[in-house]
Amino acid sequence: MFSIFHKLTEADAQRAAVGRHAAGRGLSLCRDESGAAEWTLDFEMNGERRELRLGAYPEMSVKVARAEAAKWRRLVRSGFDPTIQQEKIRADAARNLHQFYC
Repeated sequence: MFSIFHKLTEADAQRAAVGRHAAGRGLSLCRDESGAAEWTLDFEMNGERRELRLGAYPEMSVKVARAEAAKWRRLVRSGFDPTIQQEKIRADAARNLHQFYC
């Protein structure tokens, strides 16, 4: 059966221009002017649109990004808010850096 949606491939990701490139079901590859790229997942939580950063490309391949996105979508469906988890991880990292250098 013919699909109207183009499935983002590894080759597409490698040659992606500056901007946001949809990979399906809320997953996107975002490339900035410097050439750096990262995977993001858009989702809705309590009626509010949110964005979760999954990782950098090419360190995280298309296949791995899709698997990570699927994992986070399952958690969101169960009521878990991944942005809160990311905030906790960042706070812990900042606390550890502060303790290390101070």
